Amino acid sequence: MRRVIIGIAGPPGSGKSTVAELLVDVLRARGMRAVAVPMDGFHLSDAVLDNLGRKDRKGAP
Repeated sequence: MRRVIIGIAGPPGSGKSTVAELLVDVLRARGMRAVAVPMDGFHLSDAVLDNLGRKDRKGAP
C-alpha cells in the first residue's frame, strides 16, 4: 500500500476543512483509509492558546 499526504491551503473561511472532510468521505467510500488532520491553532503560541483555553487541542486530530 502506498501512503499519500495531501495538503490543502487557503485563506481563513475559504472551505479548506469542508473540502478535506468531503475528500475523506470520498476516499473512504472507495475503500481507502483516510483521515483529516486539522492544523487550526497550530501557528499560535502556547501562551495565546492558553488564553483561548485551547492549548490542549494543539496538534490534536
